[in-house]
Amino acid sequence: MQMFNCLADGNDPYLSPNLDRLAREGTILMGQHVASPVCTPSRFNCLTGKYASRAVNQGFLNKMKSSDGQTVVEWNSFISEGDTTLALLLKDAGYATGFVGKNHVIEVPGIYIPEDYHADPDDPEIHRNLLGNANKFRKVFRNYGFDYAERIYDNNPSYIGLKDLAVHNLDWITEGGLDFIDKYSDRPFFLYFATTTPHGPYEIERSWGGDRRYTAYGIMDEPVEILSGKKEIVQRLEASGIPLNNGRMASKGNVLWLDDALGALIDKLKEKGVYENTIIIFFNDHGQAAKGTVYQGGTYNPSIIWKHGGFGCGDETDQLLSNVDFAPTILELAGIESGYSGFDGNSFAGILQG
Repeated sequence: MQMFNCLADGNDPYLSPNLDRLAREGTILMGQHVASPVCTPSRFNCLTGKYASRAVNQGFLNKMKSSDGQTVVEWNSFISEGDTTLALLLKDAGYATGFVGKNHVIEVPGIYIPEDYHADPDDPEIHRNLLGNANKFRKVFRNYGFDYAERIYDNNPSYIGLKDLAVHNLDWITEGGLDFIDKYSDRPFFLYFATTTPHGPYEIERSWGGDRRYTAYGIMDEPVEILSGKKEIVQRLEASGIPLNNGRMASKGNVLWLDDALGALIDKLKEKGVYENTIIIFFNDHGQAAKGTVYQGGTYNPSIIWKHGGFGCGDETDQLLSNVDFAPTILELAGIESGYSGFDGNSFAGILQG
């Protein structure tokens, strides 16, 4: 939350004009917390509307067996066979559904991870297997309601299996989001757009200052260049009087890079004539101050929800909310009565509407 200018004390500003505009025009959910302060179970909460302690993937169940039946929620609660997702419910209601960016929540068996962390990603066999991962993602994600699944990082960049590819590439991810909107904006759609930044790795050369030919699927011949380039990020921050980074930490540049991605998606919505009929929710999967703890620094996670003209509750609400409430809220805002009764969360659409 420190990276939101709308929540900061002004002593550590970020250059994020698109996010700032969402905050001004939308509603800040000041009472929002997460049900789990680490990424995998928190994403489970968002995409199922259920507590991650209800996971049924084998790794989670095995952990229960070794813990005398006690559920142990950590990076082990994956969406798996039998789980009903928000995407499935929206798809049943006629929505096109897309998933772009970081996964780390849907179980995809048989993902290829090279044995040698230092292997050459240009090795033909390795490259072929990395592209094979992309096909596995597409196939499995369809089972959970996603018509479109592209530019997937199965984990954070440092854990996808090759040192040379352990870098962020937000331009590449954003290109996938823009492609989805291009293909599906002629009908109701839902896009789950999960960036790998501002999570680590934080080094400049592995984030906004990295080689944008490097992707989770291998090294491209030419870089994707959609967002601000390395020189432009430096110039824009300097022109704004904002220090580039603290030491080698890339937070200032990464937030600007992320804000550019948000701006590119908004511009595409406008180009397709659907901007004024779209709801945007901008959220993190846990608090930034103390990730992994159940103290407020790990669970307190104000988010921003935007629609054209704003919501009836005004620019801020202190209502106590959880990310397990996102799925039923989205369905109600979309006017969908699915009849599904499996949510642990509750819709807060009425709160938004005043």
